[in-house]
Amino acid sequence: MMKATVRTDFSKGYAYEKKVERGLDMTTREIADAIVNDIRASWSEESPSAYGEAPAKVTGTLDRSVKREKTGRTGRGTFTSHGNAIAYAIDIKAPYAGILEDGPLFRPYFEPALIRASALYAIAYRRLF
Repeated sequence: MMKATVRTDFSKGYAYEKKVERGLDMTTREIADAIVNDIRASWSEESPSAYGEAPAKVTGTLDRSVKREKTGRTGRGTFTSHGNAIAYAIDIKAPYAGILEDGPLFRPYFEPALIRASALYAIAYRRLF
């Protein structure tokens, strides 16, 4: 008679899952921090800045209003059906933030930082897997 047993030790799988989750959280936070740092580094040296350039840092209100915060596993609204996501929000709370970015003055600073950060995703996540 011959016998074989096939077994899976789920305890190791759980430890691996937690390690990956911590790595994803750290990576997501690093990318969000990179976006905030990019925005803060992009302010124009001249005031007023030229049309199409990032605004100048005059009083520092806009700069101080740029914040990164963890929004929980499902973020601001559900973008996953199982709640298995890690999200960080970048908030710019100065009342005139949107007007500078998209308004008639057109001093973009947020969208260019997001575009530049898109290259970070592939690099950051490649080191996890």
